[in-house]
Amino acid sequence: PYARTSVLISQPRPLKMSMLLPRTVARRTATSLRPHLVSRRCLGDTTRGPDITDIPKNFKLACDFFTKDAISYGEFKQHCVSLRLFAFVGVTAGCCAALFFDPPKSSYWQRYGITFWPSNLWGLFSNKSGPLFLTEKVSHEVDVPAIVGVLIPRGQIVVPAAAPPKPKVLFVLGGPGAGKGTQCSQICENFNEWSHISAGDCLREERTNPNSKVGELINNNIKEGKIVPSEITVKLLVNAMTAQMKTGKSCFLIDGFPRSLENMNTWEKVVGDDAECLGVLFYTATEEAMEQRLLGRGATSGRVDDNIESIKKRFRTYMTETMPIVETYAKKGMVYSIDGMPAPDKVWAKTSATIKKIQG
Repeated sequence: PYARTSVLISQPRPLKMSMLLPRTVARRTATSLRPHLVSRRCLGDTTRGPDITDIPKNFKLACDFFTKDAISYGEFKQHCVSLRLFAFVGVTAGCCAALFFDPPKSSYWQRYGITFWPSNLWGLFSNKSGPLFLTEKVSHEVDVPAIVGVLIPRGQIVVPAAAPPKPKVLFVLGGPGAGKGTQCSQICENFNEWSHISAGDCLREERTNPNSKVGELINNNIKEGKIVPSEITVKLLVNAMTAQMKTGKSCFLIDGFPRSLENMNTWEKVVGDDAECLGVLFYTATEEAMEQRLLGRGATSGRVDDNIESIKKRFRTYMTETMPIVETYAKKGMVYSIDGMPAPDKVWAKTSATIKKIQG
């Protein structure tokens, strides 16, 4: 008889990580990885959270972020998404509530905020309630000027330097010998802020300057009774005003300029808004009276243009080129006409009243 034999079939040995990895790496892996971390990893990242409209489940996941450990990266990510959703809603709701209950203050809102709503609604049906809007601007609790006054001395606020004030210019026109220089001297003596700048004096001073490049040109034009090029005259006038402003003068009587429309256009082009034009102070006199005055002055002044020939040329230049300037400013209502024929004291009385009127 055959002996009974039994065959033992051994169970397959479980596959260990040490069989797949080198011995050194397997030892490090076994000691560094914890079983629960491996199990979490094995769950995968396919966990899907609730829809964004499912508020209860999203709220639960947001709470789980603080109370429960995630078992996968996908679940942890869903915790963060749900938490971010409620954080966004909370911040937005908080901002809306703050604006609703305590809106920003306005200088023209008398009553604002939800606490004033009942009285505002009552004011729609009753005349006894105060106005909702103010009729004029009011100040709030913060005294800005006082704060600025404290911070400026400390150097915490830098105040930019104020722009220098614009010079005020009053053109003084009239025929040669009408008394412009005499009245301008009186104005400067009685009004400290005024200074007299004669275009003729500036030109004469420049032509006697040995270092001047235009002195000879100026001298020839004056002898011929012609008008000096406008660019030269305007430059000399601006230089004179700049020098006078350093001494504290702010108002200027420019005597004998402009003498032509071209002079006026050049002034507006070169000076423009850098100076405030107050108008024209215009002295009138007859040609005979002006001729007698100039001849009498020429006997002692030594001026080369105080002779009969130059005087007649100056009269013609005055009538043809200077009078259109007066007419142009008269259309703008900027001409202050004064009769220069009476005695100097009477002329000064009218001149003084005119200056006070111009100053306001």
